Amino acid sequence: MGDGFMLAFGSALDGLRCAIGMQHAFAERNTQAHETIHVRIGLHTGEAIKEADDFFGSHVNLAARVGGAATGDEILVSGLLKALTESAGEFAFDEGCEVELKGINGPQRVHAVAWQ
Repeated sequence: MGDGFMLAFGSALDGLRCAIGMQHAFAERNTQAHETIHVRIGLHTGEAIKEADDFFGSHVNLAARVGGAATGDEILVSGLLKALTESAGEFAFDEGCEVELKGINGPQRVHAVAWQ
């Protein structure tokens, strides 16, 4: 993943809470930092294949591609992750947009998460 990393969670809610917490922590750090750090985060949910300490499979690939479509300070989620988490009433999402993701067949709907 180059200079990125991957985290796996037992629930979509926990993953989204962590992503928001990470963005808040970087934003707070950046208020007093000489050099700022801006991270982009992408989330998707689904069954992954675990082998030793690694995860792989089509859902992992889709999560990575969603992350690649995000910009600095942005959290993007797949339409499936939004559908699974929005009923909690804890998160705000934009209306979303269709994007083409490398190696993924057909356009995918992604949504930005309002975390600020």
